[in-house]
Amino acid sequence: MKPGTFVYCVCGDRHAKAVETSLRFLKRVSKADVIVVTARAGPIAHDQTLAIDVPEGLTDHQASILMKTVLPSLVSGAGVACYLDSDQIAVSSDVDQVFSLYQPPVTFTADHRPIDDFSRYAVRCGCGSGSCGCLRRAIHETFDVRIADPAWRHWNGGLFLFSERSADFAACWRDYSLLAFEDPFWQVRDQGTLAATAWRLGLEGHATLPTRFNRIVDRFRDFPEVRRAGLSVAEYRVDAGYGLGDRPPPAFLHFINGGVGARGWKNWDDAEALLGARERVPC
Repeated sequence: MKPGTFVYCVCGDRHAKAVETSLRFLKRVSKADVIVVTARAGPIAHDQTLAIDVPEGLTDHQASILMKTVLPSLVSGAGVACYLDSDQIAVSSDVDQVFSLYQPPVTFTADHRPIDDFSRYAVRCGCGSGSCGCLRRAIHETFDVRIADPAWRHWNGGLFLFSERSADFAACWRDYSLLAFEDPFWQVRDQGTLAATAWRLGLEGHATLPTRFNRIVDRFRDFPEVRRAGLSVAEYRVDAGYGLGDRPPPAFLHFINGGVGARGWKNWDDAEALLGARERVPC
């Protein structure tokens, strides 16, 4: 019996190339079906794809967020499914275990930072480094949802489990996302509206996945945004907080901020070394 279904959403040709890299790693270690939902993208080297239309007025980034929120209706016959961002890299045969951890209506992993630490990346508040409560205030003002805990670990939208039982959650997340797209104060991110949805539906204490199913690896960790463009590969932060030989090992490494394919950076080199010579990611 198949363990479940992995689902990607791809909007635009740039992300189409990225998802093929992620697929190369996933297919090595998973026995699950994989569906790639596409919009505004050319052909993808995969046999199960679903092309859909997205509103013309949305950017590719906005449309990709919207695509996540309609997945329960798009793949309603798949049973338990697991959404993956295209920068998720499967590094262990444990990946299929994720389906057994589903707790309705949805199951996410907690982000690697508290909500107030993420605030300045989610809204255009102008605050400098460090924590601020601007995101929580924006959520209250925009959606009439009060997040009481400044240390709450908001959910990360890069990997989550869903099913037909996720429809109400997804509808609220979709509606909140569309409202945020219309407000220039909001950055184009999914975490803020995801947090608002979780608290609106009383799910702030809901079970989350173990970190190893969405281990965030950030080449720009602790670097201010103004410095990032000029960094060399040798300057990227090496995350020594995990090992591919750990027991249990990480299942997915989530290479945020464009870390996929960054040869010369130990975290990516170690992951790519899992591939055979013929499987290596093209430069």
